[in-house]
Amino acid sequence: MCGGGAPDPVRRDPVKEQLEAERKATQAANAEEAVRKRGRRSSSLLATVGKKAGLLESGSVITRGKDTLGG
Repeated sequence: MCGGGAPDPVRRDPVKEQLEAERKATQAANAEEAVRKRGRRSSSLLATVGKKAGLLESGSVITRGKDTLGG
């Protein structure tokens, strides 16, 4: 006989597999939620109308005030 014997059975840890599956499901759910939130933010009236009308400015209040206050 060549080869020595039967291969060792692969040992599985069902608890570890369950935790890994739950982690992957959580990551997928979080990614989907992030996409939905980005979509909601970009389609809100404040995001679309406010930017077009010049109502929303980027930067902090302090940064915008420095030009007018001489600072």
